[in-house]
Amino acid sequence: MYEMRHEGIDLAQTLGISQEELENILWEDQKPDILLLSVIQEKLKISSEIILNYTQRL
Repeated sequence: MYEMRHEGIDLAQTLGISQEELENILWEDQKPDILLLSVIQEKLKISSEIILNYTQRL
């Protein structure tokens, strides 16, 4: 449990968002904005096609 939380904190810091915001996005209580999706694409090296497919589902 501690390790999962620690990884979440690291991911939030990498993305430049708070731990609470990350948890809200993961639990789908909040949708990421286009700026955050751009940061996710850049920092996590996710293809633009995957990001586009995700945004179409929103």
